Amino acid sequence: MSTPLPETETRTRAKRRTLAALAFSLFLAAMDSTVVAVLLPDISDTLGDSAQRAWVMSAYLLAVMLCAPLAGRLADRYGTRPILAYALALFGIASAGCGFTTGMQGLIALRVLQGLAGGSIIVLDYALLGSLFTADERAKAQGLLSLVWGFAALTGPALGASISAAFGWRSVFWINLPLALVLLLLLPGTRNDGSASAMQKPRPPWQPSPPRPSSRTLVERAFEHRDLLAACMLSFLSSAALYGTVALLPFYIGFGTHPAPYVAAGTIALAALGWSAGSAVCGHLLDRSGYRRFAALGLALMISGTALLALQGGRMDTIAICAGMGLLGFGVGFVATVSLVLAQNRADKGRLGGRTATIQFLRNLGAAIGINALTAVQITRSTDPHGGFHAAFTLLVLTLIPALGLALLLPERYLEPIVPERPRQISE
Repeated sequence: MSTPLPETETRTRAKRRTLAALAFSLFLAAMDSTVVAVLLPDISDTLGDSAQRAWVMSAYLLAVMLCAPLAGRLADRYGTRPILAYALALFGIASAGCGFTTGMQGLIALRVLQGLAGGSIIVLDYALLGSLFTADERAKAQGLLSLVWGFAALTGPALGASISAAFGWRSVFWINLPLALVLLLLLPGTRNDGSASAMQKPRPPWQPSPPRPSSRTLVERAFEHRDLLAACMLSFLSSAALYGTVALLPFYIGFGTHPAPYVAAGTIALAALGWSAGSAVCGHLLDRSGYRRFAALGLALMISGTALLALQGGRMDTIAICAGMGLLGFGVGFVATVSLVLAQNRADKGRLGGRTATIQFLRNLGAAIGINALTAVQITRSTDPHGGFHAAFTLLVLTLIPALGLALLLPERYLEPIVPERPRQISE
């Protein structure tokens, strides 16, 4: 007769299994934002209507951005695990539908559904991870999960191209359905996950929970607490800098004498690796060094990296470009981890999902605005291509330098007491 495992060891094993399931589900959602790029030629040949092929990617990314606040609110009301289960099911069904579609418009519509599910998975993974670990463990766990993003950025396109070459582009979508089913089996049942509904008896999603006082969002509370406002702004700026630079880089290198596709792919990979490594390092050391120091160091690295890009002229230095992208990615890893962990650690009970969703929304919003803003600056100097890129990267440097002041608004210590909300006055 086998001896039952101690309760602490059982909990540790369950936590590790959950962490593995969250990491793999995050990989699926993150990979689908990039893997379709290598499938577009085959998709266009099969379905026709090539004028709309760009929407196959854009529809997914826009849906990922827009669904974040809703996913967070649903998680806070009904529990993170049940909503994550629904998101995984929708992701698998929508992915299978993408593989069976016979028209471009149908594919775009299904990509919207897939993006809504994928964006929810991303938000809920981070929220559930935050609820599984205590405040002093959270930074390390978030840093480990952030490594998934870098792995997806590096392997997603290559993996999709290999599967498509062997079995056709439809199989890249079909494979998501069995993987989503496996993840549903690995996801633990509904227990206390730190959300509001976990404090009560489980209820079906169609039965709303009782109203709670003070249901303000992170952005609303941020204006009352300067450290939360600084975390929001840093999350926005770091994402704008990274994605705006990545969007311009292939065109920037294309005007030089290098073999543009290979250099651009390599430097973007360096940015992804730098971001993942920076997140892991920051997550491991954040509880010792505190928010302020890591945020300031991350911004200094971002400024250094973008300055190296801005200083390039007609004869671009490959080593300098690679170094600049590596420094930028490493710095973004620091800043992004600091802002997310601070927002989660300052969350009241039942607000973890909303906090995580707001930070994710600001990241996506920053990415969209950063891409368009830097591209607009570059286009205004279209008669002088190198001058346009120089102006765009210089503007980015000048934007990041004042952001160093935001780092000074962050707490120095890792665990700061949460300032309780003032009770509302009820008029008689």
